[in-house]
Parts: sequence; C-alpha cells; structure tokens
Amino acid sequence: MDVVLDTLTHMSKLDRLNSWVYNEITPYICNRVLEAVCGNGNLISHLADKEVVVAVDNNPLMLDAFEKRHGFNGKVRAIKASLDDLPKKDLLNLKLDTVICLNTLEHIKEDIEVLKNFNSILTKGHLIRLVQAFRKLYCPQDKAAGHYRRYQLKEISEKVES
Repeated sequence: MDVVLDTLTHMSKLDRLNSWVYNEITPYICNRVLEAVCGNGNLISHLADKEVVVAVDNNPLMLDAFEKRHGFNGKVRAIKASLDDLPKKDLLNLKLDTVICLNTLEHIKEDIEVLKNFNSILTKGHLIRLVQAFRKLYCPQDKAAGHYRRYQLKEISEKVES
C-alpha cells in the first residue's frame, strides 16, 4: 500500500482529531466546497450537509480509496486534477464559496500559482488553509515527507494576497 494512503487510512480512525480539525474550521465553511487534495476523504464525511462538495486529488490510489468511502453520496464528486491545473471553467460553474486546503501547500513547489488558482475559482467566501509552520523547524523529516517549506504567518498571508 502507498505510504501516504496507509497514513491517511490510519488517520481516518482518529475520530477525535478529525472532529477537532473540522470544528476549528467549521465557522468558515459555506455551502459549496472544494477540498484541495482530498486524499482518502477523511474530511469529506464531515461535509455531508453541504450543498456541493468537490474533492480534488491527482493520485489514483487516493481517488480509488475516496470513491470506496464516499462514492454513494450524490452531493460529493471527485475530480482527478493537479492543483496547478484545475478545470477552472467547470469549477466556476459550481459557484464555489469555500476552498479547504489542509496540510497540502507545503508539498507544492509553485504554491503561489496554486493559491492564484484557488482565488480564480472562488466566487466569494473563504480559503481555509492549514500549513506546516515555523520555517526554523524545517528538518530532514519535512524533506522526507515531501515538504518544500514551512511557513511563517507573514509569508503565507502575503502569498494568499498576491
């Protein structure tokens, strides 16, 4: 099994953690949501009451696991796409009002381009992001996990605004 899928499968059993994350971001989630890099769908089960939920990932293993968990839900659709090459026209038609991007940006080399893509598909609403913090803490484990960086608050704020 892919190490990332194995990790996410383990994390799917951490109900208190997943609930805590969801509760922290709930005030900012509207009704038409895109989850950027959905993995196996740990967050999606908390979004069942939303009008539209779009899950994006470019990893076929993740999308297969996602479909097995959430394929029954007609409000949820999965899209195979890279965050730097989103199907903008299709997503704009959905009038998305929330983009959720948790523990993802630090894995993307061209993070500014991805943030611009998010801004281009949001008609209004919120970009919710959770990133690895404190640049000084960047270490070999970050590199092994595929992280290009850790963020300082000012840095991520400026990138979101650009």
